[in-house]
Amino acid sequence: MKLLKLESWKIFTLMIPVPIVFLTTGVFIQKQTGLDLKIATALLASFTILFTYLSWIWSAGVTFNKLAETNTKISITTFKYLLITSTLISFVLIPIVRIALDGQFSSILRMVNLFSFSLFLLALYFVSDKFSSIKTAKTYSTNSKLFVFFCVWLLPFGIWFIQPKIKDLMTENKLS
Repeated sequence: MKLLKLESWKIFTLMIPVPIVFLTTGVFIQKQTGLDLKIATALLASFTILFTYLSWIWSAGVTFNKLAETNTKISITTFKYLLITSTLISFVLIPIVRIALDGQFSSILRMVNLFSFSLFLLALYFVSDKFSSIKTAKTYSTNSKLFVFFCVWLLPFGIWFIQPKIKDLMTENKLS
C-alpha cells in the first residue's frame, strides 16, 4: 500500500529514470574498466521496472478490494492467483522450458505465453474494475473503465492520470 501513497513522479522515476541510470552506469563502468556488466545492469534495470510495476498492481488490487462496496466477478483470491501465476509462467516456466526444448515446439510456447498474458490482463481488469466501482457509486462508463484499464496497463505513462485520483481516494477513506 506504500506505493499507492507515493507521488506520481516518484513511481515514474522508479520505472523509467532509475533503470536508465543503472544502464548508463553499467556502460560507463565498462568503458572505464573493461568489465562486461551489460547483462548485470540490464537485469538490474529490468528487475527494478518489473518489481515496481507488479508491486503497484498488487497493492492497488488488495487496497481497492478493501474499499470496494460492490462485488465484481473476480474475487481477491482469484486476483492474487492470476497475478502470481502469470508472473511465474512468464519469468520462470517459459524460460526454463525454452532452454530445455532448445527451440522445438515454439508454437506450444507461444500458446503458453498467450495464456500467461491473458491471466495478466484479467488481473489488470480486476484492478481497473475495482477502481472504477470505488470512484463512483453509480456505474462507470465503458470509456472510463477502458481509460483506467489502459492507464494501469501502461503504468509509466498512465500513472500521471491515475495516481492523483488514487491519492484522493485514499485520503477520503483515511488510508494515509
